Amino acid sequence: MGNKLDYQIAKEYLNKLPREQKMEIINGTLGQVTVSKKEKQQIRKFCSDYIKDKIQKGKI
Repeated sequence: MGNKLDYQIAKEYLNKLPREQKMEIINGTLGQVTVSKKEKQQIRKFCSDYIKDKIQKGKI
């Protein structure tokens, strides 16, 4: 179940990004290009906020 949730969070995060930024992250992930520390922090914050929101709404 954990992988399914991770996939859903990542998918929703990517869908909210502008196309250029989305492509950078996808290429970085698939091409093993490093993502900046600032971008990693933004991704973590989004995921944390997303999970907290789902928990508060009783969906997780």
